[in-house]
Amino acid sequence: MNIKTVSTKAIYFLFALIGLNPLMGLMALEQTHAVRAGIGDHLHGTVRWMYYGFWLLLSAVCFLLLIRRSRESLRALLTASLWALLLFWCLASAGWTQDLPSTLSRLPFLVGVYCFGILASMSVTLEEQHSMFFGSLAFYAIGSALLVWLVPGIGTMQGFHEGAFQGLSGHKNFLGRYMGIFLIMSALSLGCGSLRARVWSLAMVVLSAVLLIGSRSATGLMATAATAGAIILIWIYVRYQKWFFAALAMTAGLLITAVHQYEKVLALLGRQSSLTGRVPLWQALLDEVWKNPEAGYGYGAFWVAGTHPYESAIASIRYKQATHAHNGYLDALLDAGVVGLSFFLAAILMGLYYSVRRVVSSKKSGDLWIPAFLIFYLAANITDSFVFTRPKDGFFIVMLSLCMTLVQARRKTDHQ
Repeated sequence: MNIKTVSTKAIYFLFALIGLNPLMGLMALEQTHAVRAGIGDHLHGTVRWMYYGFWLLLSAVCFLLLIRRSRESLRALLTASLWALLLFWCLASAGWTQDLPSTLSRLPFLVGVYCFGILASMSVTLEEQHSMFFGSLAFYAIGSALLVWLVPGIGTMQGFHEGAFQGLSGHKNFLGRYMGIFLIMSALSLGCGSLRARVWSLAMVVLSAVLLIGSRSATGLMATAATAGAIILIWIYVRYQKWFFAALAMTAGLLITAVHQYEKVLALLGRQSSLTGRVPLWQALLDEVWKNPEAGYGYGAFWVAGTHPYESAIASIRYKQATHAHNGYLDALLDAGVVGLSFFLAAILMGLYYSVRRVVSSKKSGDLWIPAFLIFYLAANITDSFVFTRPKDGFFIVMLSLCMTLVQARRKTDHQ
């Protein structure tokens, strides 16, 4: 193993780890009365700059490593043509953005994630990505559990969602999202490896389930349930094809029933039909989308306090402090329009197709984690937002890395 490969794997682990926001989670200290009265604002600013500084440093290292392999890097980017088109479209939005400083300040983070994704696709296998992402989530889960147990004033939410677990994340929905996918990945690992590995996976199943339920995150619970159902269908197709259409019909029936009884389903999750104010927010934002449907307002330009679109969209609804749409696809439309959203969805659906083909070919349950992650990503973005408009999010970082690696693996297979 050469030094370049070691460096890439170390960077991958660090990217996955800081993408889970453990440093940003320290800002939850501001929610205690003692810190609010004392060092809260100073701590908030210090931790934020630590996080951004470390993040940009890793991005710079990735860029320098790619420069040393420029020809191979360019080929890897062009091979993932849909992702390349999305990047170029976001860069081009600087020409029509309604807030140029905001767009220029956010584009370097997107470019940094792309550099990382290209580097990972060339140097880190999917199996290694699983190990490092699983390890990051285990660290995150154990740290969050200790924080909830030992320092509940920091590890749990205060105010409107008082008592909900937030762990290292700083918000219950982040914790719920990470523990949802960790629960699925841990469950898929139960049938793999040695007895010791299986016992460890079982312990992580229990821990992630407790944290997921304790977070009270409806997004995390619904995305976990949807992903579990989809993965069961995929596995039935792989191993028991004669039962697939019966299982598909049963799933369709359950979905239709859930749609018709959506108010009762939401009530079971402790939510109202407005989805905690999301529905009126979406209605207001859709009006803004249709004003610039093709190209959007420019990358990172819509959610800027004081601008006309931001103020007019949320002036009369509950989410007066909203900083994103609580729907990734709406945020994509606002930033990059129908064109940008189309590139994004086509790219991720291609990655999902390749990941399912991989499972069908290998018939290994251990390979199910990749389509599980991508399905969870798509499902969770219905009521949360962590698409390419928020590139520093850990889910986007890992998703882009996986999709680019799948494309590279497919290209190598086609050339053999």
